[in-house]
Amino acid sequence: MNETVFLSIAATGFVVAFAHAAIPTHWLPFVLAGRGQRWRKGTTLMVVALCGSGHVLFTTVLGALVVWLGIETTK
Repeated sequence: MNETVFLSIAATGFVVAFAHAAIPTHWLPFVLAGRGQRWRKGTTLMVVALCGSGHVLFTTVLGALVVWLGIETTK
């Protein structure tokens, strides 16, 4: 893959990921749950990290599955 194309895809992916994470529907529920449960900041951050890791892992697996199925159906 051409280096320019790769950098363009990587930059676009970063911008989309940042915008995706910045929307309130992704972080506000954790803030409200943490305040409602009276969690410490550390506990809230651990819950966010765990859920965020699960979100990234699931999205990655789902993307790999879609690519694999796409390759399988084009054979």
